[in-house]
Amino acid sequence: MVVKLKESRRSFIKMIMAGSIIAVGSILSLNKLSILNKGDASSENVDSTSQSIVPGDKFTYPNPNESNKAWGMVIDLNKCTGCNVSEDEEPACMEACRKMHNVPPDQVWIKIFHVKDNPFTEGYNFPRVCMQCENPPCRNICPVTAALRRDEGDGLVLIDHDRCIGCRLCIAACPYEARYFNWEDQIFSQENIDKYGWNPDTVKYDSPMFVTRHQRGTTDKCDFCGHMAYQGLKPACVSACSEGSLYFGNLKENAVTNSLKETLDVKKVISDRGGYRFKEEVGAKPRVYYIPKNKW
Repeated sequence: MVVKLKESRRSFIKMIMAGSIIAVGSILSLNKLSILNKGDASSENVDSTSQSIVPGDKFTYPNPNESNKAWGMVIDLNKCTGCNVSEDEEPACMEACRKMHNVPPDQVWIKIFHVKDNPFTEGYNFPRVCMQCENPPCRNICPVTAALRRDEGDGLVLIDHDRCIGCRLCIAACPYEARYFNWEDQIFSQENIDKYGWNPDTVKYDSPMFVTRHQRGTTDKCDFCGHMAYQGLKPACVSACSEGSLYFGNLKENAVTNSLKETLDVKKVISDRGGYRFKEEVGAKPRVYYIPKNKW
């Protein structure tokens, strides 16, 4: 399902900011911003077809966690079609994410909005994931360090569900509305397994970097499929995107690739095509960059 917004992009941004701007404003003034290390471009590709899962005991928090990694995404808004699905269907990226992480039906970890900059231009689709911020408001406000960022390593923003007390301050603080609350225990009935594509066998692999179990009274969000990245694979959403709109890779190598095995030089594409980070003004420094929709 693609969320259609009749208002302009300005209204869209105001709507998303309304619930969190107060908390974020006070948080960001208290924290130093970390710097994204940028390296030379690399042509190394990762396998975009395999979705095999290495046993979870090899990928539990806090390992692996390498300081030479900085996982990030580039999203080309010119390519996203929303899979042209009906209102009661989910695009391939959403469906793949739900199956990979057993995502509950009331949560959408990768959400696609249909927006228009103004009444006179063509609308376009805007995928929103967890932005994996370098200065994450969710981490900064969490009173029990359940919302965490691996600052000395790969920079992944994760959730320790064993620590989470369900205060939901992180949800209020997130300027991207990318965090969700588990109101009920997840029930792996056959009906739900068939309907949502859940895989109960992956629950035993649950960890902060591969969330497959959703505990009542805790928060959830996109984890960037960290367990896949360390196998040399792309996140589920990236591999599922047939149009190649989503690119993923190590920003310290300055290169990202999509499901079509196309590789982008991150610094060059941002410079040449006006790439930007959503809501740059809030100071969260996301690791997700957008290539704007062409106006011609």
